[in-house]
Amino acid sequence: MIKTKDGLNIELISGNKVKNIVNKGITYYHLCYKVDDINKYIDYFVEKNCVILSKPQEAVLFDNNKVAFIYTPLGLIELLEEK
Repeated sequence: MIKTKDGLNIELISGNKVKNIVNKGITYYHLCYKVDDINKYIDYFVEKNCVILSKPQEAVLFDNNKVAFIYTPLGLIELLEEK
């Protein structure tokens, strides 16, 4: 994880999936938004007919805070719950 002076965090990932994405010319994989109530935002995206790709689950990388992935018309979004 790279943390910038402006408070932006950039997560570096690797592997075959990433290689395939890069080969397609995609420069970023997804955006992550910090939220205070992950279930509230999941409900919001469900109402907008977005596809919930993963239920909230604890993420070791984020101090066991919950994350969920959602596919939207803008692309893949990760929600990170921080309380």
